[in-house]
Amino acid sequence: AAGHAPAARVVPDARAGQTTSGIEIRLEPGGIVEGTVTNAQGEAVAGANIWINNVPQFAWESRQRAASASSDANGYFRIDSLPQTDITLIAVHADYLPGQVAVQPSPGRGTSVKLVLGTGGGLEGTVSIARKPAIGYLVNVSISQPPSGFNADATVGEDGKYTFPSLPPGEARVTVSGKLRDAPNRSTQ
Repeated sequence: AAGHAPAARVVPDARAGQTTSGIEIRLEPGGIVEGTVTNAQGEAVAGANIWINNVPQFAWESRQRAASASSDANGYFRIDSLPQTDITLIAVHADYLPGQVAVQPSPGRGTSVKLVLGTGGGLEGTVSIARKPAIGYLVNVSISQPPSGFNADATVGEDGKYTFPSLPPGEARVTVSGKLRDAPNRSTQ
C-alpha cells in the first residue's frame, strides 16, 4: 500500500484442500530516502538507476525486476514505502562505476543521501564468424570483485564491435553466448 513498508507473514501449515483463516498482516509506515547522484567531479548524473540491496547481474534479471528509481536531470531521486531497516542503495549508470551508500529509512521524514559514481576503465573488441561481423550476438563481461562481483552485457553492432565503457578494476572474463532473438540477421553474402 502506498506510504507503507512491505510486510509478510509465514503460514507454516498451509495444506491442500483446507482454508487457513485469521491471517493478519499489519502494515507499518514506510521510510523515505531521497538524494542525488553525481560523478566524482560533483556534477549531476541523469538517468542513473537506483537499486535496493543488489543489482541484477544479467540482462534477463533486469527485465524481471525494475530499478526502484531513476535520477532526473538534476541527479535527484526519491524512493518511498521502504522498510525501516538497514538497506544499501546502489546507483548504476552505463558511463560510470556504480556508487553505493548504506542507509536506514525513517518514516514520515526523508533521509537524504548522496550517491557518487566513479570512473572506471573500458573494454572493447570485435566478434566475428567466418570473418564477418557477428551482428546481434550477446557479449558478457564478468569481473570478480568482492563482495558481489560485476557483470554487464553488450550487443555486437553492425561493425562487429562491442564496448564496455566503465568497468571496475580486476581480471575480466569476456563471454560470447549467442544471438539475441530480436537482433537483425547477419548477412552471409
